[in-house]
Amino acid sequence: MAFIQTSGEHKAETSPGLAEALLKVGMLLGAFAVLMLFSGTILQYQVLGVPLGDELPSGRARLLMMGSYGIICLLAATEYRDAPEAVLRCTGIIAFIGFLTLSSLWSVNPGASFRAGVALAMTTVFAIYLVTHYGSIGAARVYTGFLLGLIVLSAVLVVVAPGIGLHHDSHAGAWRGYFTHKNVAGETTIWTLPAVFYLLAAKKIPRWLGIGAIVLTLGFIVMTHSKTSLVVAMAMVALYALGRTLRQDIRATAVILLLLVSGAGLIAFVLVFAPDVAVSVLGRDATFTGRTYIWSELEHLIAARPYLGHGYSAIWDVTYGPLYRFLADWKIGSGHNSYMDMMVDVGIIGTGFFLILILNQLRKAFILVCYGSWPVGIFGMITFLMIILLSFSETIVPRAHSPHWMFFVIAFLTVQKEYSQWRRGGITQP
Repeated sequence: MAFIQTSGEHKAETSPGLAEALLKVGMLLGAFAVLMLFSGTILQYQVLGVPLGDELPSGRARLLMMGSYGIICLLAATEYRDAPEAVLRCTGIIAFIGFLTLSSLWSVNPGASFRAGVALAMTTVFAIYLVTHYGSIGAARVYTGFLLGLIVLSAVLVVVAPGIGLHHDSHAGAWRGYFTHKNVAGETTIWTLPAVFYLLAAKKIPRWLGIGAIVLTLGFIVMTHSKTSLVVAMAMVALYALGRTLRQDIRATAVILLLLVSGAGLIAFVLVFAPDVAVSVLGRDATFTGRTYIWSELEHLIAARPYLGHGYSAIWDVTYGPLYRFLADWKIGSGHNSYMDMMVDVGIIGTGFFLILILNQLRKAFILVCYGSWPVGIFGMITFLMIILLSFSETIVPRAHSPHWMFFVIAFLTVQKEYSQWRRGGITQP
């Protein structure tokens, strides 16, 4: 009888533990499902039964995304205790999203602007959940494992299903793996680098594993033939090494900062006044693979409404609008330049708002690299600079359902928390 009673007590004790473990696994799987939908994979096509390359039915695609919002809400509800603190740390982002959503009042397509604002808000909520539930280190681990898994899956598809894993169009031979396009594959998997650098700096993964992840990521990006992603990836590796120099020799900070500013100014000058030099270095044609044709159209739209723009995510969604030929003939839905698209959407005011947000956080990350938490500082500096660089040739922010925006939010929250603690603790030098 005693044995039976003890066994019953043992079951009563272990059952809650098992239930808690199953709940954690279920939550992690739910997070992975959302990450798959928000990472430019072909999962949407598979779920909706649409052949890759065909246009997704908008109604069914929205229903699928609504389902992901339901998962996000359920996950976020479990972190209601920590939500107020997280909200206070990202008031700037919330205000920016509010402004984007408010643009539906003057938008040429109010419905599209409102939907895009809601989608961006839900993407932000999911990023906040990852940080509050797993912590910034945990979020980096989740993302590293997820992206490395996608890289391995993509490599397997190239071998066993080349019809899916390889391009067979004008980009024939380029790897796209489990992604919709080679450029999407490069731009998504590049986020493995800041996550791994963060974990390496914090000494949360073995050095051999971190180096292996970096080599695997760079190798995959090379096989995608995404030149922009490769250039930015190599710049991130250089930035990590530069961050160590800043930390170890604080006297060199001013000189290095001056060189960085001068280099950025030189790049901007070359892009504006001598683009032929830039394209020869990048191996592109004089139109930046057709981008200048789009940018010329965007310049006219910016001039028409310079201050408030045409409404967030509105102009590309207007049926038979000024950019319809690019949608119909080129099958693209963005200007391949975050800054120009932002100027078109929300004008000088909205674009200035975003630049203030990201440059201010970059400043804080730079200070942390030199004086505060080295892991958090280098993570923030690499993330923000990556977004700034990629935005010159791709429209990545502020874009819903994308790893770019999620990493922006994760880095924003991480840097903001660490910087606030550092300020309260007083300024000290290493």
